[in-house]
Amino acid sequence: MSDDFSYTAIPVFHDTSPYELVDIRLVIDGRTRHLGGRHAAQREVSQVDSAAQSAYPIILLGSGLGHGMAHLLKTKPDRLIIVVDRETPILDLTGARRLKANNLIWIDDPDPFQAATLVRDTLGSALDRAHIIAQPAWLRLRPEYYPTVHHLLQAPAPSSLFQQVMNYPRFVGSYPKTLMIRSGYFLENEIERALARLGAPVVSVDLADRRTGSTAFVEALLETVAGFKPDFVLTINHIGVDPHGKLLDLLHRFRLPLASWFVDSPRLILHEHTELAQDATAIFTWDSDTLPWLEAKGFSRSVYLPLATDTTRFTPGPASPPPHPFATAVSFVGASMLSQAQDPLTDLCNQPNLAAHIQRVATCFAKSPAHDVPGILKTHFPDLFHQFNNATSRERLAFELAVTWNATRDYRLNCIWALLPFHPLIVGDAGWQELLPTRPRWHHHGPIDYYTELPELYRSSTINFNCTSLQMKNAVNQRVFDVPACGGCLLTDYRQQITRLFDPETELFLYTTPEEAAAKVKEMLHDKERREHIVKNARQRVLHEHDYTHRMIQLLQTMQRWFG
Repeated sequence: MSDDFSYTAIPVFHDTSPYELVDIRLVIDGRTRHLGGRHAAQREVSQVDSAAQSAYPIILLGSGLGHGMAHLLKTKPDRLIIVVDRETPILDLTGARRLKANNLIWIDDPDPFQAATLVRDTLGSALDRAHIIAQPAWLRLRPEYYPTVHHLLQAPAPSSLFQQVMNYPRFVGSYPKTLMIRSGYFLENEIERALARLGAPVVSVDLADRRTGSTAFVEALLETVAGFKPDFVLTINHIGVDPHGKLLDLLHRFRLPLASWFVDSPRLILHEHTELAQDATAIFTWDSDTLPWLEAKGFSRSVYLPLATDTTRFTPGPASPPPHPFATAVSFVGASMLSQAQDPLTDLCNQPNLAAHIQRVATCFAKSPAHDVPGILKTHFPDLFHQFNNATSRERLAFELAVTWNATRDYRLNCIWALLPFHPLIVGDAGWQELLPTRPRWHHHGPIDYYTELPELYRSSTINFNCTSLQMKNAVNQRVFDVPACGGCLLTDYRQQITRLFDPETELFLYTTPEEAAAKVKEMLHDKERREHIVKNARQRVLHEHDYTHRMIQLLQTMQRWFG
């Protein structure tokens, strides 16, 4: 964990004996937890008693409230006791650090690898028979430190895991070896499949609960690094990289660079992250407009990497497909953004004035070329800008999210309204039924499976309509690649970056306003020959340049160039 990690330790004394310490409350990030809980003293003594039955050394990971240590020193003066503990605020209250004995050794090195090495050097072969007692509260308090020490001390042979993690050559294979942190995001499947098609080695560590510091995650990471010997770690949207830098500290000790591919707004994701930019972190972003912001935040290794598609999953159907339930003239797949626009309001309870102006700011944001909400506030709403700056980090994020999703909701709604004369099929959440008039001017279908049903929809729709989220004013989304890969016809809104990926004259149908979208639909429905020509050209472009294998080659080559 970063050196700036801090907490407050508050003593809890016995009700009738005001000088008898019975527990300690820890305040971390505004949250309170108990260090020992009820009957902590009895539990500590019982815990060390079981280990004291043999003649072997005892290793304490965390000194607790000091009761177990004091009991050992009193009853086993000939037993070697090693205590690994670097929690000065706690030690100042318990007084455990002041306990002195010839058979007592304290280790407080802040590097878990060095701390484990000191223990090993002290015990030698006796480590195999030593009793390790890990205080649960210490494992939770610094989960990147004490669990790492614990895991290293339990390695099969002295220093073996340490050597496996630290001393292997990097970037020596045909392709760099990728260790991916998985959290359930769909793009992780595309990446693993693309790397497999390239023959590039990849394994993953699951972070399903997104708790970077959990003991299970640290142990899984250690074991995977030792066994697989990756060249770098890959994550999507900085998942697993916590605001306190626990993961970055671990990777720094492993001498492993991190690649983070942002496919959503980095400013909305990194709002609480401070001083996490470091030379061993490479940022890939799907939106080139975010590069100046990332570089200003200290991410000097940042590069544009747009989305793509998996052309082995998104493929054309049979030459003469049978009638399909999704068969329609015009379809749109996407969220209404109704709930997304409302969800942030709970975090603005203490900012009623900001909350009251969300819609005004959202309307301005939708019309402006500006990429971020603070820029809109500073230019058009200086009074709100001052209030925004004085809000908490959580409140600022909530306001930005609310503005962005309200603007996106209104933009999408205006586009869909313009399409109602064509009786479109809307595939998405039930929020559409609240926003749109009563059918039959349009048809609704609930969310569908991305891998099995969405390709069928793209193939079955004469025109697949796309309107991009306003979190990305100039970038392109996944649909721009998926639809052509299926042999489907796409009508999408103009975004500046799209001209870097396709030829707008021969490979795309584009619109700039809802009114123009309606006119384009009418034109496209009556020109089958041009539709087929555009679809053919767009699909060829996707096959040659926009499969996820192309993106992975670029990412691997970049990591090799920067860190190899």
